[in-house]
Amino acid sequence: MKHTSVTIILFVSMVLAGCPVAKKSIESVRLKLNLEKQKTYTYSLNTHFDMEMLMMSQKIGTGLDMDYRYLLNLDKIDSAGNTVLRSTIGDVKMKADVMGMSMGYDSRERVDTSHQDPMSANIRRMFAGMLGKTFQVTLSPSGEIQNIAGLEDIVTSMTNNLPGDEQDKAGMKDKLNESLNQQQIRQAFGQVFNLYPDKPVKIGDHWKREVALGIKGMNSNQAITYTVSDITPDKVVLDLKGEIRSSTDKQLTDSTNKLPVMNGSEAGTISIDRTSGLATSGSIDLNIKGEITLQGKKSPVDIKGKIIIGNK
Repeated sequence: MKHTSVTIILFVSMVLAGCPVAKKSIESVRLKLNLEKQKTYTYSLNTHFDMEMLMMSQKIGTGLDMDYRYLLNLDKIDSAGNTVLRSTIGDVKMKADVMGMSMGYDSRERVDTSHQDPMSANIRRMFAGMLGKTFQVTLSPSGEIQNIAGLEDIVTSMTNNLPGDEQDKAGMKDKLNESLNQQQIRQAFGQVFNLYPDKPVKIGDHWKREVALGIKGMNSNQAITYTVSDITPDKVVLDLKGEIRSSTDKQLTDSTNKLPVMNGSEAGTISIDRTSGLATSGSIDLNIKGEITLQGKKSPVDIKGKIIIGNK
């Protein structure tokens, strides 16, 4: 009798232990954007890059940190089923270390720029011009960015904060339009939106996304595979692996200087909130190598990067 009782207990324990796993393995969820009207969502993106170049047998290191916090509101769902978002720039933090020089900006700090060197002061003024500005992003049902509007107004606000005459501001505006453009926003927002599958998924399912980017003469393509690694009542966890390929068709200044040709890989995880469809956390590592031509000489470039996604 005792032996039978032990057998029954072991059998029941094995069944109960196996139930959650069995339930997980067959549960399917539909990932899609499902935002509420009149509700504000927060999306933060921190990007860190360490770049190393070899020039004249000397290693030159550059570090860059960019930290943005966006406030997202649902504007409407249009007749084609696209989601139109209003994105407001909440906070900005930037730090750059270039050849022993360091410069930065933190919107949460209040600094008197009158005593800073002109370059540092102007950087602070430009970034301050971004705060509170809103642009519009239109997303397809799969999360692909269809259109971005309002960036020109942000660039105008940034240049209006600068000293100098209108000609100086116009020159700076042209430069800013090259760096703050639709492709840059597509890259920043594509990490958390351009990933929804076209059907319900369960643990182990995977799908691919390809994103083409073009930045100032550099053509880049990201081919990313997403795999569902976990499903809980609150979130869906995705593992991602991707390849980055780029080419350039534009010179920097003349025939002796060319934009870099870069290739590499990326890998990480992203957690998606099951109710809203927004990414609540994520970490992506990038490993990119290539070469740049300066003064007719090719120099190797090695870039290590990390992207942190959050909702704070």
